[in-house]
Amino acid sequence: MQGICGLREKFMSEDFQLIKEYLTFNKPIKTGINKLQAENNIYYGYFLPTLLIIRQRWQELLQDGSEVELSTTVLEQMIDKLESRFADIFAIKNQGEIAAMAALTHPEFKCEWLSCIGKSEHEKVKEIIRKAIPAEQVNTVKQTLPRNKNTFFQFDADAARKILQTEFIPQLKDETELMQFLHEESRDLELLHNYPKIEEQRIVALFGHCSLGNKKPSELFAELQVLARSSVPTKTVLLLWYSKLPHTIDVHLDEEMLWLDAAKATEKADRISERLKSDPLCIAAFTSRSENISATSHCEISAVDQ
Repeated sequence: MQGICGLREKFMSEDFQLIKEYLTFNKPIKTGINKLQAENNIYYGYFLPTLLIIRQRWQELLQDGSEVELSTTVLEQMIDKLESRFADIFAIKNQGEIAAMAALTHPEFKCEWLSCIGKSEHEKVKEIIRKAIPAEQVNTVKQTLPRNKNTFFQFDADAARKILQTEFIPQLKDETELMQFLHEESRDLELLHNYPKIEEQRIVALFGHCSLGNKKPSELFAELQVLARSSVPTKTVLLLWYSKLPHTIDVHLDEEMLWLDAAKATEKADRISERLKSDPLCIAAFTSRSENISATSHCEISAVDQ
């Protein structure tokens, strides 16, 4: 200890400033990673908004300026690396299309994140909507649930509403189920049960009950039971459940799961199964999850074919 205290080269005020800024710069990504690694209530719809809010926080720090020139350079490089690593996600193409639809159909976010992307990306999102969700009038009155505030995901809600009013509604019509869903104040997941088309697309786009991380076998079985009690079709339940099984888990459907007989699947389940065969967006959503389905992709195929 005496040797350390007696060092001639002591920390200067600039050194402490550098350390302080380093911690400040890393706080957004640390918080974002913690969100995505949460064990409960984390869905694929969180992925794109998390990346966008991390970039936004870094850009705000960059605009605020830094007293240490080195810190500014590091921050610029961090933003550049983030954008290059997730280029498709930010550009809303390939896997980014799946992430955009998942975020758009998540009650927590809806369209608020649109203020963080450019107009060219807005056009891509609108095209995804046209392909994924048919424009149908909704005449029923929806129940509005209280809105929970999240301190991490703070997007410019006013800018998002302006984008929705000026760019989306004139082309997609305000009577569509999606437009009504986007105007809901509630962030509660139960809200999705009031919107069958949105819920169906959420399922296909891997938002519906498909968590990001691997789970223990006991947790997977428990989640399957929750799915079966919801309005999610039987075939889709099996398909989604198989899609997130780690390849190290050998699962056998035993007598306890006979109540999930595919023969009881509804017409809605059949329609989703057909879409999984033909719609590239849906297929990409499943095949992109190679970390979870590398050894169980044959289960997906058999589940769809039933």
